[in-house]
Amino acid sequence: MRHKIYIAAIISIILIPGLPDLIHAQKSDLGIIPGKKYLWFGSLENEMLEEKARPVVSFPPFCGKKRREIGHDLALPFGATAVFEFNRQIYNATDLMLNSDSTNFFATGNASVQQSTAGHLDAFFRPDIWLLPILNIYGIFGYSRTTIRPKFEVQQVLLKNPDIGWEDTLDLTVSIDDELVFYGPRYGGGASVSAGFNSFFFVLDYHYVVSKPNGSPDAFESQNFAARLGILLGHNRKKTKGSLWVGFNYVNDNQRFTGAVDVKDIAPELEFLVGEKATYSGKLLAKQYWNLQLGGFLIVSKHHILSLEAGYFTREQLSLSYGFRF
Repeated sequence: MRHKIYIAAIISIILIPGLPDLIHAQKSDLGIIPGKKYLWFGSLENEMLEEKARPVVSFPPFCGKKRREIGHDLALPFGATAVFEFNRQIYNATDLMLNSDSTNFFATGNASVQQSTAGHLDAFFRPDIWLLPILNIYGIFGYSRTTIRPKFEVQQVLLKNPDIGWEDTLDLTVSIDDELVFYGPRYGGGASVSAGFNSFFFVLDYHYVVSKPNGSPDAFESQNFAARLGILLGHNRKKTKGSLWVGFNYVNDNQRFTGAVDVKDIAPELEFLVGEKATYSGKLLAKQYWNLQLGGFLIVSKHHILSLEAGYFTREQLSLSYGFRF
């Protein structure tokens, strides 16, 4: 799956610059749009009031100075965006293990009933730069609150003690219903390719993020690929413009979890072997890696952009951002 995503992004970068040199605009988080038209209900007039804002430098993007000299409208090259994001998803818990804190016994098994979830509440800063009229790269620096709710039931366990070479299969029920909360910094980066024609545009975006929460044995890694198709909206007598889009999102954020438990609360039958305290662990695998998205942005001015995005179907997501360009 990943190699297909990379190939699609590379093909887009190679082919899009070959479009005819009928470029009317590059707006905020969008790339070149030949024959640009803003649609408005009841009117298709395209003589828009354009706000003229000078960039702080003539480069980047590559060829930006030349395009501005011949009258093309480019986005301001630098951006700084504050983003607040929430997401939650259902996972399958695998590689389950219960380790004794006082003996050398441990138990493993496969969950027969489960409804584990994990969610993130993130606040981060995203600086970006347009390297090409179609290519934007950005960094991600922020803080994350991760909530993991392992909820599963194992009805048959394999109990082992490797020191004495003993193991046995026990028909008993082990239930875990817990909540684990982690805090920590998150950082990463990504790139987006975007272009369009007339009133329509598409965006391909990929980013990779790592979170290092306190109390977790492993870092949380996330790979995200999104493809969006949108439409430009605006009024011929208004400077404020925007867009609406629909798309899909691929997220791979499988992660490990670990927690402490009183054995008598989950399987009283094991207490005489395992002891009073134990540590459970496992891996979370997303039930569905894809979800649909709806969103839009509002260009208040050349310098100020607001954006709202929601995801649904198996993965709940809500993102709100404010960006300043210069």
